[in-house]
Amino acid sequence: MTKVLQLSKFYPPHMGGIELVAKMITKAHAESGDDVSIVSFGYENRTYLGNFGETVEEYKMDFFRFSTPFVARFFWLPRSILQYKSYDRVYVHLHNPTMHLWTFLFYFYLRESGVKIIGVYHSDLMTQKIFGKIYELIFFWTSFVFDEFMVSSDKLRDHSSVVKYIEKEKVRVNPFPVEGSEYFSLKQKFSGNLLAIGRNVPYKGFEFLLEAMERVSGVRLKLIGTG
Repeated sequence: MTKVLQLSKFYPPHMGGIELVAKMITKAHAESGDDVSIVSFGYENRTYLGNFGETVEEYKMDFFRFSTPFVARFFWLPRSILQYKSYDRVYVHLHNPTMHLWTFLFYFYLRESGVKIIGVYHSDLMTQKIFGKIYELIFFWTSFVFDEFMVSSDKLRDHSSVVKYIEKEKVRVNPFPVEGSEYFSLKQKFSGNLLAIGRNVPYKGFEFLLEAMERVSGVRLKLIGTG
């Protein structure tokens, strides 16, 4: 049995793209008989059991800025750090400057017990261009703390402003899973109406959708979301 820890931005019942990936990684390990724990952030300090028997330790956010939760208390818990050292594998969901900084600060401590550290790289950071560039530079110079990176596609691996500079042997393409048996089907008839639902923040990529819409005719787009 493998002991697995995930450091995630949020975790169900909080839902979003990162949370869904974290949930499905948990499901895969749980079905293999592994022991899974989660550390995430939220609106209160609590510990609860997830849908697959995983233990979720949630820390209350001090504040939320640049789509990132900041929790100072997370760095001052020696008992938890000792606990994290006992795991065989740690997934760090990125981008998350708080989790990334924690991994960097306690890298050598984790290394003492041979913990394998995997960075689950979801997307490049586009929020606040100045802040994003600074973080990406820090990310590049601290990427040595990760044994492996997991990305969802060849395109992200080859064209990411950060990942493309990391040694290819450290980057593994593993399409992020979906829950249930969802699939896309091609229909012969198209009404000409498109609907996009999501939080209106830069890294969701709506600007690229709008640019693409300028190149087509006879198609209407409706956007739903705040931000």
